[in-house]
Amino acid sequence: MNAALTVAGELTEDDMVVVLLPDSGRGYLSKIFNDDWMTTYGFLSKDGACVKEILDTKGEKEYGIVHVQPDDSVAHALEVMKEHQISQVIVAQGPLPLSAAEVKGALTAQTAKEASLKNPDLILHVQP
Repeated sequence: MNAALTVAGELTEDDMVVVLLPDSGRGYLSKIFNDDWMTTYGFLSKDGACVKEILDTKGEKEYGIVHVQPDDSVAHALEVMKEHQISQVIVAQGPLPLSAAEVKGALTAQTAKEASLKNPDLILHVQP
């Protein structure tokens, strides 16, 4: 918009300026923001590591979902993060496999460290 106003300031009354203002892309989410479409048209590369490759560098042999229960302590969540060398952990109610409704959120190591000093009740510090 700023460029259009700058150009318009240099024109006469007989000149015309046409400005196309893009929207948020909301109407195109299923196409333009689709990874397959983006790759096909050269906007996205297939290069790069996948999750399995990253886990392999950590020596993980099983790729289960690491999570803690809402009634676990913050100290336990920190132990789980340290054991699995992760910076955040899923907080979910129930055993694996989890449904989306059972996932309460995530707890980061930083939040857990701060929380353990204030209140050891894990569920109070979960972020959606």
